[in-house]
Amino acid sequence: MKVESLVQQGLDTILNRQTKAEASSVDKVSLIKKSLDQKGELYRLPPSHEFTIAAFQVRYQTSVGSILITLDNLREFNKMLDQEILQEASKGYLRKADRYIRQKRNVDITKYTHRIKAYRVNQAKAKILTWIIDWDFHKQSSDESSYGSGTARALMQELAVAFLDHPIAKNSRGDYLDAIMTLNWVTEILHAAKPFYSHSQITHKIIYHHSSDS
Repeated sequence: MKVESLVQQGLDTILNRQTKAEASSVDKVSLIKKSLDQKGELYRLPPSHEFTIAAFQVRYQTSVGSILITLDNLREFNKMLDQEILQEASKGYLRKADRYIRQKRNVDITKYTHRIKAYRVNQAKAKILTWIIDWDFHKQSSDESSYGSGTARALMQELAVAFLDHPIAKNSRGDYLDAIMTLNWVTEILHAAKPFYSHSQITHKIIYHHSSDS
């Protein structure tokens, strides 16, 4: 089965739960920053799952919908998949269990610590999954080793803030947020990571990318 089909099938249940959780916690959404021209807004959203450690929403006055960016702890995500596999299998829902098993094949907790997902949310609040990128954000020195979640959160906010006044999107003749989604997010994340890591410290793997041109 194609990765795109697998990703879409495997995330159906998770996204449905996330939508319900977001709907019940709208009052916890907080404005972080506005763009220089005051047209763009960055919001922090409450995490919808135990494995999601940060979520950000980017809006722009002249654009339809928004951009949703989430940061997941891969170890916790992997635990969730294990739990879902056991639960579905115990109920006899082998097809559902197999769906989660196939998702686990795209999770390598020995090489990567966090997963960044990016969605383009349209006016009807339908989420179009555009990027899934796994990263190794652990920090290691001669005397300590850290999983890196705190730094990863700060890095994600740095990335989202940069999207508020991005020169390429500003110069685009089309929709501002659409222009953000067409950027190379690996390049953008590596740029946002400069204050936190040297490029040799972090590695990544693109799990999924949906291009509107394809």
